Amino acid sequence: MDDNDITEAGRIYKFTGSPLAIAAHYKKEAQVTGWRPAENGTEDLVHRARSTAKWPSGSCSSKNLGKFTADFQRMFDYRSLDVTNDPATKKYWVEISFSPTEGSYQSIPRDKRTQHG
Repeated sequence: MDDNDITEAGRIYKFTGSPLAIAAHYKKEAQVTGWRPAENGTEDLVHRARSTAKWPSGSCSSKNLGKFTADFQRMFDYRSLDVTNDPATKKYWVEISFSPTEGSYQSIPRDKRTQHG
């Protein structure tokens, strides 16, 4: 827990297969379980280091849990030393944080959402 009473936990995963499939999985699961897309959690396609490949950018969803808000963020590794040294390296990380306020990422009401892509 930091000075702002925000608690965070995260984990890094290596994967095989498509980063687009990973992003689609998390997006689907977020919708099914009631998480809402966050304002600064929209996805775009970005270039990886030393590569012409474009991968999904990070995403964030928020969920109001009563007296606090949970934020769930998923990010791909684009530019770490591991990726720079070996562009075949595929990693992403997920992080969840809990805040007694409105969270780090403000949820977007459904009528205010925009589609990217």
